[in-house]
Amino acid sequence: MRRLILAVVLVAATWAATTYAIGSFAERDYRAGLKTANSNPTLHFSCQSYERSFFDAHALTVIELAPSVTANLDGAAAPRPRIVLEHSIKHGPLAGNTPALATIETRLASLHLDDQLDLTEKAPELRQIPLLTTVTLTGDSHSRLDSPPVHVEEDGLVLDWRGLSLQLDTLGERIISNLVSQGVSFQSADGTFDFKGVEAHVDVTEALPMVMVGSTDVLFSGMTFHLNTPEDGGKAFDLQEIHLVGESAFDGKTISLKQSVSCPGLFTADDSYGPFGLVVEMKNLNGQKLSAFQQEVAEKFSQLAHEDDPEALMLTLLPEYSSLTAELLADSPEFNLKKFYLKTPQGEADAHLALRYNHPGGEVEVDLEKPELLLPNLTAKADLDIDEGLARIFLASSCNDAVKMVEEANGPMSDDEREAFVEQQFQSQLQMGEILGVIIREGEKISSRLSYDQGALEVNGQRVPL
Repeated sequence: MRRLILAVVLVAATWAATTYAIGSFAERDYRAGLKTANSNPTLHFSCQSYERSFFDAHALTVIELAPSVTANLDGAAAPRPRIVLEHSIKHGPLAGNTPALATIETRLASLHLDDQLDLTEKAPELRQIPLLTTVTLTGDSHSRLDSPPVHVEEDGLVLDWRGLSLQLDTLGERIISNLVSQGVSFQSADGTFDFKGVEAHVDVTEALPMVMVGSTDVLFSGMTFHLNTPEDGGKAFDLQEIHLVGESAFDGKTISLKQSVSCPGLFTADDSYGPFGLVVEMKNLNGQKLSAFQQEVAEKFSQLAHEDDPEALMLTLLPEYSSLTAELLADSPEFNLKKFYLKTPQGEADAHLALRYNHPGGEVEVDLEKPELLLPNLTAKADLDIDEGLARIFLASSCNDAVKMVEEANGPMSDDEREAFVEQQFQSQLQMGEILGVIIREGEKISSRLSYDQGALEVNGQRVPL
């Protein structure tokens, strides 16, 4: 009997010690997770409170826009969105009568669109939607979220949230996620907006610290928008579905990736833009160098979390980008624009580009202010076909500096004068391009074929001295 009592006491003490230790580990991992989350330049995560008892813990996490983002908002009264999440954590090894290191229930505590409006007060059912996470005894985690539809009517505004489901599993270094959103719509006296939903499937593995490889497939189902303007009958647009697909792999040394974007088009009452397609490939990217760079940048963002000057932040990171460029060039990286296609009312554009840096061996010194020093080891090929109408639009957007110089010298120009000036610039550049043989004009079409290899440039079949 005495031995039995001692055994029971020993088991109870071991279980209690394990539960306490797991609680300590859970708080440590929570705070480490906040630090990792703050390595991004857009959002800032902070702990409002963390209260831990023997068997469980309660935490509040605040999510806000980072200072580098809010510094660019216009006016002191610009809205500052703020989300507060509430976490209820049960410590293992028997968390909620389940064999697990921990179970975590996360709910929305408040959602401030500005300093006054808390959306959860208008729709308290938002607070009742739990994200349930189980951390298994092996360290894997499984999260599930099922958000039912929510309907809100307030001061002439009608909001319809059509529901969302999320599955997120971490299996060692692998992350598998499936997200399905049915979309959301807003309706008011000013107009209507309808986001038709999104489906996302992610299966990636952390090949190296902060370097994920695998597959992503995201489909935005499109959106419609209508603005009520009685003077002209209203304005509307319909953005069709956007499909993003990514594939990446790690061969033990280098990383290769392929990204594609496609969209049938954007349609208005008068015009249609699209289809649009983009396919990009990159090869021979040194995995270890990318990993070290990601960690360095993450550490910098964490240290400068309260920096409110985006330009100063980028200047701080510039040496890291320069160093990364030099290190990546050592593995002869490749960049291929496999496809770029755009159709607009002003015309179409079709382009292809292939770049490869052929490393000569030894150390590569990179001076970002003297990229021409890299040209002898560069191989490039580019093809471009574009309608004149679309080329004119691109040029007009790049003529702002020239227009400013003319206006500073001669005074402001009228809209007609500005349009005539841009047209003159456009025609002059076309004529110069034809004289130099850089472009070929056939009717309203402009085309150019370029190749560069070992210091030799060929344009439209003609050798061009450098």
